[in-house]
Amino acid sequence: MYKPAARTDTNNLEFVELYNSQPWFHDISGYQMVCADMTYRFPSGTIIPGGAFLVIAASPGSLHNVYGITNVMGPTTAA
Repeated sequence: MYKPAARTDTNNLEFVELYNSQPWFHDISGYQMVCADMTYRFPSGTIIPGGAFLVIAASPGSLHNVYGITNVMGPTTAA
């Protein structure tokens, strides 16, 4: 969800969801997501299992507060 609308509760719900469409795991340790206004480097040991999703959020706590999602990576940093 890129540039979500501002919320009155101040939760930041901006996130990126990655999906591994392959049947095997993929190690993305050290990979980076970089765009005009956000950056994130995946820590060592970051593995996406086959057929699994990975969520990276500007504010992982905000996603948990609003959606109840756990196991979210982040926060992202402003570029």
